[in-house]
Amino acid sequence: MAVERSVGISNCYPRALLTAYLCITSQLSCDVTVGILAPTANMHVWCSTEGAIPYEPEPEYWFYSPLVVFHVTP
Repeated sequence: MAVERSVGISNCYPRALLTAYLCITSQLSCDVTVGILAPTANMHVWCSTEGAIPYEPEPEYWFYSPLVVFHVTP
């Protein structure tokens, strides 16, 4: 959250990658999920660890159907 505030940009893609990086450096496995809002072409990406999403400013992921899930282990 501090990174997004300092740069003034809030976007799901860098947020998911940063969260995955923080999980890996903390020796936690995580899932990076790419979802689609059918029938549109809108996409959303989020990272979860142990069933929780550490930081998501707005719970947009509820609307998206998972398209692909990447399991990341440290």
